[in-house]
Amino acid sequence: MQRVWIILLSAFILAAGAASGQTTQTRIYTEPAGASFYVDGIKYTSSATFFWPKGSRHTVWTGAVQYTGDTTRMTFGGWADNKTILQGASPTITVTADPDFLSLKATYTVEHRVDILFYNVTGNPLPEVSVPCGTAGRPGNPVPVPAVPVPTPPTGPPVTPVPPTAPPPQGQPTGQPGVFMVPGPGALYVNGSCVANSLVIWAANSASINFNAFPARGFVFEGWWENGVTRSDSFLRKYTVNGPAVIMPRFSPAKRVTIQTEPYGLQVMVDRTLTPTRFPEEIEMRYRESGNVFPIPPWEFDFADGSSHILGAPASQLDLTGKTWILGSFTIGGGEGAIYKTVGANIPDAILARFVRGAGVSFLTSPVGLKLNVDGRESWPSYNFVWGVGTKHTVTAPAETTDAKGRKYRFLQWANGGEATQQITTQEETELGGLRLVANYELYPRVVVSTSQPGARLQVDGTVCSLPCTLDRPLGATVSLSVPESVSLGADTRIQFAGWNDSGTATRTVSFSGADQQLSFRYRPFNRFQAVADPAGGATFRLEPGSADGYYPADTTVQVTAVPAEGYKFRRWEGDLSGTSAGGFLSMLVPRLARAQLDRVPFIPSAGIRNAAGETPLKAVAPGSIVSIYGSGLANDYVAGANGPLTQTLGNVTARIGTRLLPLLFVSPEQVNAYLPSDLADGEHTLAVRNGSLPEIAGKVTVVRNAPGVFGQLIGEQFIATAQRPDGSLSAPDKPARRGEQIVLMGTGFGAYQRGILDGFPALENPPNPLQTMPRIVAGDAEYTPDFAGAAPGLVGVTLIRFTVPADWNPGVVELRVRQGDVESNKILLPVE
Repeated sequence: MQRVWIILLSAFILAAGAASGQTTQTRIYTEPAGASFYVDGIKYTSSATFFWPKGSRHTVWTGAVQYTGDTTRMTFGGWADNKTILQGASPTITVTADPDFLSLKATYTVEHRVDILFYNVTGNPLPEVSVPCGTAGRPGNPVPVPAVPVPTPPTGPPVTPVPPTAPPPQGQPTGQPGVFMVPGPGALYVNGSCVANSLVIWAANSASINFNAFPARGFVFEGWWENGVTRSDSFLRKYTVNGPAVIMPRFSPAKRVTIQTEPYGLQVMVDRTLTPTRFPEEIEMRYRESGNVFPIPPWEFDFADGSSHILGAPASQLDLTGKTWILGSFTIGGGEGAIYKTVGANIPDAILARFVRGAGVSFLTSPVGLKLNVDGRESWPSYNFVWGVGTKHTVTAPAETTDAKGRKYRFLQWANGGEATQQITTQEETELGGLRLVANYELYPRVVVSTSQPGARLQVDGTVCSLPCTLDRPLGATVSLSVPESVSLGADTRIQFAGWNDSGTATRTVSFSGADQQLSFRYRPFNRFQAVADPAGGATFRLEPGSADGYYPADTTVQVTAVPAEGYKFRRWEGDLSGTSAGGFLSMLVPRLARAQLDRVPFIPSAGIRNAAGETPLKAVAPGSIVSIYGSGLANDYVAGANGPLTQTLGNVTARIGTRLLPLLFVSPEQVNAYLPSDLADGEHTLAVRNGSLPEIAGKVTVVRNAPGVFGQLIGEQFIATAQRPDGSLSAPDKPARRGEQIVLMGTGFGAYQRGILDGFPALENPPNPLQTMPRIVAGDAEYTPDFAGAAPGLVGVTLIRFTVPADWNPGVVELRVRQGDVESNKILLPVE
């Protein structure tokens, strides 16, 4: 309802303004939001938009400081309008309504309260005004903080270092340079001003406050207390305000520890800081004459209860008379690096550092710069020492050592003739002149072996040595050097040993003489040449020069010639060689591959015409027998002939001797079986095969009267005779023939029959047609006569041999041959039960 009323009221005002004149619109707000302001006496707590008649005047004011709680406030900074015309810091301004006057902003700064709690809280609430550190005549504690220096004679050195961490306080001078009297356990600086009371600081958000705390004499600074959290950080710190905070420095009573030396006035190390234990004589005289109090002695320390501190002393030092001293021990026990544990605040303590007379001891090497081991350690800055008189130390000269350049040396002797390891006792007489001892070494001769060949490997006495290999050995020593004769750098590249710079063999010895030696070895690169035929076996290759394994020196040029095999014709080169010529040249700078592309052509190889039963001892065939013609491109497909009379053309293939066409049993691309005429004359004949319209190919064949061959089959790796048993099955290793039973062997090329035959037609069963000459069956040294041998009924060119297995044959596999006249057949195996 109220919102509706405001809308109606605004509309009414706008309407009225429109009736009387122009109406302006102005937005008034604060940045950041949250502060209040007044417009014409009415309070607003958030952004508001006003509709005023043009030219009307209005009063706007705000509070200079507005609190949003006990610990955060907003401080007025000024006004700003959209035209940047009304600028000023006065909280109250008068504005005139104008159409261009669109907005008015009151800027504020957000500030947070920071409570600084000190030891002398003066009231509650805390004041916002600091009290200076100390007033005249006010008692307090001395604090060593920066001060205006007291005039001193020109020759006087500074008494104590002046810390550059804070400006001078406003405390009471004590008469000691750099020391002021302050109330309480210490001094606190806030943004460079020393304060002596707790106080409140209002600081803008993200502002920084610098704190610096100095403990008074007898106290130590232990850190800060910040918003309930104890922080053990530096006495000097920068605090960034991001909200209300409570901060307090923490001081606690200390333990006064005085450190002195025996003899008096030497220096010690406290927490690794060099500390004198006496003032210079001129400083003491100055203060005696002036009557002032001595400055705070640097050898007096205020340690926090429970803290630990490291004690020590310089390695050596001189007293006022020029005598050398080194630390012996502390009265708390221990020497260099002794730990002092602080126990009991406000209870003073004293520590005495006892020193002993020192003497200079130096160890040297010849040549200079070699390593020695002194008291179990080599990494000394130098081998010049100051040791206590009467102390014992061990020095060792290594049997072998290396200088900074990597050269090796062999120990010879100490100058005093002692052993390589000896114990040195610092004698009292060395206090004045010191002790100097030299270790003498001999340089090892050096041999450096190198090569320019990547991937090479060197072995020294059987152990691999990285190249370049540096060898240091005693004078007169000998080592064996070995490099591989050949190193593979990949599948087709290798390097071969080519020699040393002073010798030729891959394995050698070298002696270490007095002079250094530089040895090197070299390799010769070899690349592999490969010539392949496609299809495989289609050609052989003639290479000049030749190579046993196909590898050639990289600077070699190889001449290659492709020699086609029977049945192939060279077409072109591919790979690293090109062209249609069968010969070419290749440089062997890189591995090479030459591929000869070949085309198959029909052919009959030499000895490609043989007995159809298989390989026979006699490389000839007989009239009236079946022959196998082997080759390539003999036919387009496999075609078998009929069981009846044989045809002279099969699969568009013919075979002839002279003008006589041969009956064909079957044809195939690589084999043709044909029947030879029974009246073919003995001697060498040319047998030609034609495949359709392709050129005729021919081969030589020798014809003799008897050229027997027995048919068999390959079972495993055994050529088993095709022997038919009485039950019609074929003999096999798992079905052996029985002794006493008659078997039938089949063969061809056994010569003429008693009656003439009709070439190409199957033999008749009746009457039987025996051979003119009965063959003999040979088993070992024994010969047997068959029961019958003649033309096989129903077959062309096949001889049937009936044979009764002897009863005296031993079980197993019997090797048989069939002899016709003085010609034997191929060997066959007959399994016998």
